[in-house]
Amino acid sequence: MQRSEIWGSSCDGKNHPGFRCAASGLRIELGKRPAAHWHTMRTQHHIVEIATGPGIQLHDITPQVRELVRDSEIRNGIVAVTSRHTTTALVLNENESRLLDDVCTFLTRLVPPGDRYLHNDIAQRDCPQDEPENAHSHLAAMLLGSSETVALMDGKLDLGTWQSIMLVELDGPRARTVSVQILGS
Repeated sequence: MQRSEIWGSSCDGKNHPGFRCAASGLRIELGKRPAAHWHTMRTQHHIVEIATGPGIQLHDITPQVRELVRDSEIRNGIVAVTSRHTTTALVLNENESRLLDDVCTFLTRLVPPGDRYLHNDIAQRDCPQDEPENAHSHLAAMLLGSSETVALMDGKLDLGTWQSIMLVELDGPRARTVSVQILGS
């Protein structure tokens, strides 16, 4: 990484060494305290619990995340939402019933539960005998991803008009948890 030292005047009118970010023109002062208008970053962590039904289902958790953001009093920053399970996923998409049915159908076709998977050969694995045969759920979860990061602007999630934060259950029914980390000022 190439850095170039520059000299220029800062908010106190004196010259100080620093670095300028070429992309944004942002000047970073070295060895100086933050200006009074800077705010201390805060963070809050929460766990959202969701009881899911059988098979593949999508659960809109946007209302719960919005409530946590509102109660946090953090106005600007990011919200990281992470599934805590290997057979669930998180996506941003539209919460429309026919689309949700299409997603379930698509995932079942993409990774059929009835196909042969090595993970499902319980006798060959070091696991309890009542372990579910759920390789298809693990594979679908890997394709979809386990987290989403949403910008937080003026105390509101910066989502598009039709976007919702959706937990995708791929191996229900189960009690699931989602981690919500709010970072900002």
